[in-house]
Amino acid sequence: MKRTHGAAALLALSGLTLTACGGSAGPAPGAASGGGGYATGATLTMAIPADPGSLHPLLNATGEAATVKAFTYDQLIGMTGDGKLVPQLAEKWESTPTKATFTLRKGITCVDGTALTAKTVADNFRFVADTENGSPFIGAYVPAGVKVEHDDAAGTVTITSKDPASFLARMVGLMPIACAKAIENPEAVTATAEGTGPYKLTQVNPGQSYTLELRQDYAWGPEGATTKTEGLPAKVVLQVVPSQTTAANMLLAGQLGIANVNGPDRTRVVAVPGVTTVDIPTRPGLVFFNHSEGRPGADPGLRKALAMAMDRSALGKVSSAGLGRPLTTLVTSDPAPCTGRPVDDVVPAHDVEGAKAALDALGWKAGADGVREKDGKRLAVSLLYPTRDGAPLASAVELLAQQWKAVGVEVTPKPAAGAQVTDVLFKTRDFDVSWTPIDTELPSMWTGILSGPTPPKGGNFSGTDNAEYQRLSTAAQGKEGDASCGDWIDAERALFKEADLVPVVVNVNSYFGKGVEFRMAKGLIVPTSIRMLKG
Repeated sequence: MKRTHGAAALLALSGLTLTACGGSAGPAPGAASGGGGYATGATLTMAIPADPGSLHPLLNATGEAATVKAFTYDQLIGMTGDGKLVPQLAEKWESTPTKATFTLRKGITCVDGTALTAKTVADNFRFVADTENGSPFIGAYVPAGVKVEHDDAAGTVTITSKDPASFLARMVGLMPIACAKAIENPEAVTATAEGTGPYKLTQVNPGQSYTLELRQDYAWGPEGATTKTEGLPAKVVLQVVPSQTTAANMLLAGQLGIANVNGPDRTRVVAVPGVTTVDIPTRPGLVFFNHSEGRPGADPGLRKALAMAMDRSALGKVSSAGLGRPLTTLVTSDPAPCTGRPVDDVVPAHDVEGAKAALDALGWKAGADGVREKDGKRLAVSLLYPTRDGAPLASAVELLAQQWKAVGVEVTPKPAAGAQVTDVLFKTRDFDVSWTPIDTELPSMWTGILSGPTPPKGGNFSGTDNAEYQRLSTAAQGKEGDASCGDWIDAERALFKEADLVPVVVNVNSYFGKGVEFRMAKGLIVPTSIRMLKG
């Protein structure tokens, strides 16, 4: 199914990456932390939880595909571990809320040796902007209806947006850039990589592994990174390991150098001496109500009563296995472009008796079996949630069902796997409540999710219509960068106040390294930060 709006992309990406969403520094590569120095010519084996599928950089938004892209493609601007934007393919840029111009570095070459031109970079944005191509990045990295211009002689690319975007340069500058072959013949680049990145994809074994080898001519990485740096692995093997228990065992046995491990297995891995741990915020616990006519969530009073019945602290602890932190902004990137504020003063406070009283006042009276009724209709809701978050989220959903049952609501949990979640939200919209983790790195990415038309014409799957959010987000879009943050945070708070959605928790995603140092940005390992340790 083609998804031609950014919100659908974000749903497909939630917990994967836009991915990449979020960034966190690990041990800063410098002097080897183990004291033995860095190894040369080494091979790094790294676990990925599933096969990435198509490797076209502009048509596949899965987290596994993003991992491959991080090694084989570049973007116009890079990001440091503390969130600072730095030159990458572009040596400089300037922007306003409606226009961003990038000047390319000289001497950049594709993996096949051809030069990267301004036209090729511009064609990437034209490809995404063309809805016929079905790129999930439209509306996420590339605003709809953009005008794209290039000047090969000057080495410049200019993106002009018809609608203001407060973080336009960051928005378009973080998109992976493909070489001409991928744009001219997309079907030929589903099992190979045609980019300018530091590694070349040399072997593909679908469902098993992806092998990459270091390019010797790479000299345009973020913060001046080159492939001459001591400690970079000469070869990287991305091995498909679906089970986190298996990944943990392989890491501790020395069969993997890097693995993403959460849940019960995290506890035993983190306790092992000599294992590097990098935690990044991800998978925010967000409870959405379907505002469509005839659904319980269409009544703002009912939404607020249900929010009052929720013990968000308890739900957060259960869903994150005790590792989460309070959610202060909808944006999960770390650091976020805008600093959030505690939300307890605007989210309806936990008050079971108050929730009961509110439901009584709305005319919902308890029936013989304890479930409330009104005009002959039972107060019953379906609760959609993704199975990929495993036992912790399943337990949290059960706890939420108990909390709502305590005030007279009948809850039917509806677990869904992978694309099923996206299909329910964006095609059938057959849900009352949805626990939907959506990772984002810019507040502007939420406007298509929390305002505007509902599917199939837009991405507002909940049907949210909050005039104050729309007013404040529109004001924010007209301001550039940090100047927009006050309006963005106030816009989010307007949503929480009306219980249009309920923020619960920000989860933690843990990456472990053994015999290797690395850092992360945008939720992905930065390939040029990897250092293999001796011994």
